[in-house]
Amino acid sequence: MVRDVATGTAGVKLMSQLMLIFGLGPLLAPSIGSFLLDLGEWRLIFWVGAGFGVLLFLGTWFLLPDTFPPEKRFALPFTGVVARYRDLITEPLFCSAAMVASFGTFTMFAYLSNAPALFEGILHFSPRLFAMFFGLNAVGFVIGSQINARLAHRFLFTRVMEYGMMAVLTFTVLGVLVCSLGLVGPQNPWPLCGLIFCTTTCLGFVGPNAGVLALTHHGHQAGAASALIGTLNWTIAGGAGVLMALLPSHWVGSTSVGMLIGILGCWVSDLWRRRLDPDSYLSVRH
Repeated sequence: MVRDVATGTAGVKLMSQLMLIFGLGPLLAPSIGSFLLDLGEWRLIFWVGAGFGVLLFLGTWFLLPDTFPPEKRFALPFTGVVARYRDLITEPLFCSAAMVASFGTFTMFAYLSNAPALFEGILHFSPRLFAMFFGLNAVGFVIGSQINARLAHRFLFTRVMEYGMMAVLTFTVLGVLVCSLGLVGPQNPWPLCGLIFCTTTCLGFVGPNAGVLALTHHGHQAGAASALIGTLNWTIAGGAGVLMALLPSHWVGSTSVGMLIGILGCWVSDLWRRRLDPDSYLSVRH
């Protein structure tokens, strides 16, 4: 829907505004869950989730208009749908930009999937302190995405994306170093906490820009392109949970190593994209 109404700088601004909504989920969820547990047993959480799903369905059905112009709509046979996905998955420029976004999500998921084991199991955070820190990182991601929206009017968003990737790489490397040197533990968790907060904040400069970049030349098939981006995103990001299960569960630096692997995937994908389209810095601003 974002691609239907905007691309380039305007698309980055809209995508960054969406990140504000996405960030509210992790921010509010622990507090809402605790409140529901005070009201009843754990099954109440699932009933509330089901009810919220019904409200979302009704709101989408009655309140959310179709953004694709009627004159451009046409029905595709099943073979045509398959052909669109085949063309997209074999287009290197699309895939490279989509993989930048996907490995950015992988980086975030490496933190999310191992956060309880790290903060409650190793650093001995109380459930309340863990919920507060979890929400703080969501706030950081929202702040990063909103700054990204403002920067889109002053700088090329591909540049902003790569500066964000460089910052994430720097913070994750520092995270691995402080953990390897024994500078982090239950008595002194704050260096790692600060680095993880900075990492999640800077990820707000990666995902929105990479998503817009992948959709830039696919306005005529934005639905298929967006669906494929989502599939690649969650497939690759899902590997973060597998990776974290393979890393030492008792080592405080496992989370940083997982996040480092994710951002390295971003860089490899972006180098592939730049090799395919060296003039992209001149062509994607508007």
